[in-house]
Amino acid sequence: MINDKSNIHIQGWMMKLGLNLTELMIYATIYSFTNGTSDHCYRGSAMYLGERSQIQKRSVYRILNKLEKKGLIQRKERYIN
Repeated sequence: MINDKSNIHIQGWMMKLGLNLTELMIYATIYSFTNGTSDHCYRGSAMYLGERSQIQKRSVYRILNKLEKKGLIQRKERYIN
């Protein structure tokens, strides 16, 4: 669930990545949660990304695949019950 006080930042350089609005929202969310961490890993869920972007989980996975193919993210998934 999204915290009322949570926020993300869309940096100016992100606007030049050629992403559509939903892709940009997911990328900015991941970037905001990993920037400043020692290992630069996003530990949130695909469900959270979908909730934040108002899309279904399967669409999140499609976008994550696209971001990975563009070299913008590296995925290392872990599955939890």
